[in-house]
Amino acid sequence: MYTFLDPGGSTLRLWHRIHCLSFNYILAPPQALVFPNIHRLSIAGGLEIPIAEVNAHRFPTLLHLVTVNVRLCHTLGSIDDNFSFPQLESWSLSTSERFAWVDGLRGCQNTLVSLTICGPPYGMMDDQPPVLLPVLNSLTLISHGSTTSLFKLKTPRLETYGEDTDSLECPIHTDVSTIMQMRFVVEGSPFLSLSFCHGLKRLQIYTGDDDIINSVFDQLLMDGRICPALQVIELLEEDINADIAPHLERLPEINRGRAHAINMVVLTDWTELPGSSLISVGLFISVLGRLLTNSLVW
Repeated sequence: MYTFLDPGGSTLRLWHRIHCLSFNYILAPPQALVFPNIHRLSIAGGLEIPIAEVNAHRFPTLLHLVTVNVRLCHTLGSIDDNFSFPQLESWSLSTSERFAWVDGLRGCQNTLVSLTICGPPYGMMDDQPPVLLPVLNSLTLISHGSTTSLFKLKTPRLETYGEDTDSLECPIHTDVSTIMQMRFVVEGSPFLSLSFCHGLKRLQIYTGDDDIINSVFDQLLMDGRICPALQVIELLEEDINADIAPHLERLPEINRGRAHAINMVVLTDWTELPGSSLISVGLFISVLGRLLTNSLVW
């Protein structure tokens, strides 16, 4: 519950100055409040929130949205003809069995450049066409538990792709022919097919065992035409003393059958891939707190 102490309109001017906002939905700003200059928004708290409350009228300049700690749902207001979703450039979200998040994707599909999805592809019906994201450059999928179906996304300009999954059949996004950087964090013993990754230059892999590494090397050794542009494989090993000699020993044989040699690098921490979505607006919370101290009573 907010109480505004603003007889002269200074609080309204305060809201207009804010560019980055993070709030708990349980203590959300009044629905009637408009934020004309918010570019980055992070929402936490509450199991579900109506997607109608994140609309283009309330946040007309919103470009970057983080909703990984909440799930969007529909209300009567969100399916009203007057509802429109902000034209986002980046979005980090959690899926739910309700399909509001899919409608949100369709609402900003022509502007979305970077996307992170946490959860299985709930709401992507088999009888519906894929969601076309014509300018998407970076996609990260984090899906554990019951990942048995694929994400129905069409991404003709995708260059950076990351997957954190326990699926035994990778990748769970199949439109990967244009990617140049790819990261896999996998559990179990999945099979990672590289046959469609024609433009791949950089591959990052983390796994609890050697199965996926051996699978990748087997494919490269069998056919030198697979991933013809591949330049480097980055292997994450948290144990700095891990024995990677067997992998390094296979590289010369693999490179003999290729037009361009592949290098292998061992990392103890990931180097960032270009264009990845933000998961949190971080320091904007403390900045907002200082701005609001003298204007609002909670």
